[in-house]
Amino acid sequence: MAKTIGKAAVKLEKQINGLKYTLFCLNVIAWILAAVLLSQTIYSRLDTEFQDFIDKLELWCYYWGLYVLMFVALIILVSCVFSCAAIYQEIAQLLQLSVAVQGLCFLLLLVGVSILEENSTVNSRIQPILRDILRQLIMNSRYETVSVRLNSIQETIGCCGADGATDYIHYRQPLPSECRDTVTGNPFFHGCVDEMTWLLQDKSSWIAGISITLSALHVGIGVLTLILIQALKKESSISFRS
Repeated sequence: MAKTIGKAAVKLEKQINGLKYTLFCLNVIAWILAAVLLSQTIYSRLDTEFQDFIDKLELWCYYWGLYVLMFVALIILVSCVFSCAAIYQEIAQLLQLSVAVQGLCFLLLLVGVSILEENSTVNSRIQPILRDILRQLIMNSRYETVSVRLNSIQETIGCCGADGATDYIHYRQPLPSECRDTVTGNPFFHGCVDEMTWLLQDKSSWIAGISITLSALHVGIGVLTLILIQALKKESSISFRS
């Protein structure tokens, strides 16, 4: 009987060590990804050229998702260190707290990505907002300050109107030279709504991809930590019997 219990204890200890090693590795990967996520969100927020477009179009709602993901990335950087300490110490209460933190990070990552995607992708809420802003600029393009602002956007991005040159015809405004291709002289084919949305989408794709990967990692870390807690409880009961 004692020999059987001894074999079970050795086998369980090996499984626990394997779990701990796996969790250490996953936490290191999560920490690295969180650092990359934080750097990407900060870079996107501080990119002066991109910020100029956001300010001119008053699309500050785009930053909401970035702020949430910055906050989550900071939490993850701390939680990964805490999780490794809890795993090393094998303290059940700390491991349970670690699981709760993993769940919180998972939810916050999904919220952050949802907000970011809702304000940066094709067919999202950002397109009607962009369309309204650009049409207002076209209607008021007779004013010099508005005209300079609108033409700067069109020339830099390479777009015309909200949905094309027909917006100028619809609002009975002259078509500016910034709305035309400098080589062919023809108006740009795509409107600024599509071009700006594609720009936002390109900016957000890496951030969203890293965030989704991190959320999957946190699910894995949380599940494996729960398994580790149960294994440690089983190890304690075996030790008590022997």
